[in-house]
Amino acid sequence: MGEFIANLKGMGWQVEPPTPDAEIPKHLLARYDNLPAELINFISSFSRCTNPSAQAWFVTACDLVRSEPFRFNEFELMSLSAAGPDQDWSAAVRAFWTRHFPLLLSVAGSYQYFALSLAGPTRGSVVYGAEPEFEECSIVAPSLTEFLAMFLAAQGSPTPAFPFSVAIPQNAA
Repeated sequence: MGEFIANLKGMGWQVEPPTPDAEIPKHLLARYDNLPAELINFISSFSRCTNPSAQAWFVTACDLVRSEPFRFNEFELMSLSAAGPDQDWSAAVRAFWTRHFPLLLSVAGSYQYFALSLAGPTRGSVVYGAEPEFEECSIVAPSLTEFLAMFLAAQGSPTPAFPFSVAIPQNAA
């Protein structure tokens, strides 16, 4: 993880060290009862991790308790708001986000995310989704480890592949 963080810093990302009291809240551990240790270690390895323009950031354990300015589950909350009183739609939104843990959020041009799939045949893969239908997503990497490698390669490329090219602004300091 140290090498990944060092590479991000070298690319202009603002990375703050973890705080000693950063823990995943119990209610989230109950909801996401199958979080892989690799994910927990990753989100606990820094307290803030944003690109130079602050338009994209990795979710951290600290973000799980922050309510401003942008919550880690903001896209789920937007979808629930759009669902309004439709109980079936709301249940589908909640089920999707219980099976997908947000890794990286982006507000570069539009709302976008990368999330770790926690269930079903896609378990362990990383997916990409964007507004307006956040719950429609596609697999971008078979594992968190491979996603992080792809992420660094995209950040270091003058022409990163989609979806990295739209989700994470390049040289936007």
